[in-house]
Amino acid sequence: MSCPRPRARRFGGVYMPKNYMIWKKQAKKAILAIVGDDLIGDAKNIYPIDKPIELHCKFVFKRPNCYRRQKDPFLEFPHTKRKDLDNLVKSLCDVLQDSNLIRDDCLIHKIVASKLYSNKKDTDPYIEFEIKYKQN
Repeated sequence: MSCPRPRARRFGGVYMPKNYMIWKKQAKKAILAIVGDDLIGDAKNIYPIDKPIELHCKFVFKRPNCYRRQKDPFLEFPHTKRKDLDNLVKSLCDVLQDSNLIRDDCLIHKIVASKLYSNKKDTDPYIEFEIKYKQN
């Protein structure tokens, strides 16, 4: 889910939409379930990452039915509709910081991102990401 604009209350105060906050909580839980195995033993000292980071990410969306014809490409292809790539990256950075994988998203100095429709076999949307940093 892309990061929406904060909403303002009528009598002051700012909040994020409820569906975005629910998505963030689910994404954090999924990341911790995957990375949880790495948090055992010596690897506990790695997180949160406090070094300059390169973030490589790929956002894959469900292919619309109009692109499921036989003449359409089988492989992934660019997604050029709504959901801006910068907002998708912003939401991923928020989740990485909330899940305590990175100390702060200001440590990210390079981002390589793509937004694609899935290949014909895949039906569920997903996010792939890779965090690169130098260990000293």
